[in-house]
Amino acid sequence: MIPYVIRASAVVAFVSALSGCIALPVPGYYVSARRNIGEAVPAFIVSGTTTRADVLMTLGHPEFVNGDNSEFVYLVVRNRAGIWMTYGWREYTTGATEYRELDVGFDERGVVAMVSVSTGLCVFEATTGNCGRVALVKDGEPRIADWPEHAR
Repeated sequence: MIPYVIRASAVVAFVSALSGCIALPVPGYYVSARRNIGEAVPAFIVSGTTTRADVLMTLGHPEFVNGDNSEFVYLVVRNRAGIWMTYGWREYTTGATEYRELDVGFDERGVVAMVSVSTGLCVFEATTGNCGRVALVKDGEPRIADWPEHAR
């Protein structure tokens, strides 16, 4: 069985080299180190009760903090499997990036005033490497938007 696999792999590599085009699958991987944000608001966060210190002690330092510390953003980013292609001197990558964002807003006393979780899936265009369309679910409401409009 192993000689057959080696022979088949050699044939695929040889034909790819002759055609000038190589396509290889790329496995998924986490871009961010954070793994402690789920698809729902964490149970310990309660508006009007949980403090900024409680959030920091449980979730750690956020990825983004606004200037007056009134909002924290925790982010998990994972690249799904995709395809890497090369044709002559050009190189293309296509795939999707999945992200999950936890937004926590605090009042002037440092107590949680607002909390929401957003999830999204960005599908990359092979020729530009840019995000073309975004499938977004924010507070349970699904919608699809073009890339720059996802923030609206």
